[in-house]
Amino acid sequence: MIEGRAAATERRAAVIEGRAAVTERRAAVIERRAAVIERRAAVIEGRAAVIEGRAAVIEGLSPVDPTKELVIQGLYRYVRNPMYLAVSTILLGEALLVRSRGLLGYWVIFFAAVNLFVMAYEEPTLRRRFGESYTRYQERVGRWLPRIGA
Repeated sequence: MIEGRAAATERRAAVIEGRAAVTERRAAVIERRAAVIERRAAVIEGRAAVIEGRAAVIEGLSPVDPTKELVIQGLYRYVRNPMYLAVSTILLGEALLVRSRGLLGYWVIFFAAVNLFVMAYEEPTLRRRFGESYTRYQERVGRWLPRIGA
């Protein structure tokens, strides 16, 4: 009788171990599927950023000659630097798309350099050229991000 109970207990333990192994395998499958979904989401985000950047480049092409009047139409209604932002968005989108740390590093350097150029040269030059109208424009329109409700 005791031997029968021991055998039954051993069988139950074996069943439980088998179920645990199955559960572990299922968890591993779920983890792999989650990783695939995360990679696909990164690819989609990257593609969206590339498309958005290209659209901004197409819409915001600047003239070769400096303008005589302050341009605040088109994409310039939303951000002060739509072309730099478009190129930056394309680079960031490509870095996300191909999951490249090197390209991400390049984007960081590019964005820092452009930001320094804009703040140290471009904005002071435009302030001198257009005066108070440029200062008001700066107050209303963000350098890189649109101002919500402004």
